[in-house]
Amino acid sequence: MANYEHNEQINIISKGTSIKGDVVSDGDMQVDGTIDGNLVVRGKLFMGENGYINGTVASQNAELAGRIDGNIKVTGLLSLLKTSIINGDLVISQLSIEPGAQFSGHCSMGNEQRAEQNAYYEKDETQYTE
Repeated sequence: MANYEHNEQINIISKGTSIKGDVVSDGDMQVDGTIDGNLVVRGKLFMGENGYINGTVASQNAELAGRIDGNIKVTGLLSLLKTSIINGDLVISQLSIEPGAQFSGHCSMGNEQRAEQNAYYEKDETQYTE
């Protein structure tokens, strides 16, 4: 995982922590545990190798090394690291995939998706499922 350099605090879901339900973060988030629900991160999402999310994920940027079973929406750059396993569709602006990363789904990428994402973030945060 890349070094984290930012003045604000980061929300952390540590290895061994399991959350059932939807999670919304106004800042950055690091996930090394398990989330069984949807996740909205209005900053950058960092996911370690042990991280697992079963649900829809939306963020501005994301660097993923764990597993996600669900669709992903990223307004900026999505980086799939070599240990990532993604089962779901991607709606993104930019994509970086390391050799070894696993992805199963459809991918929509470009400026049209950025406009769709901006509208997605402006929705009431309790209604961000598909």
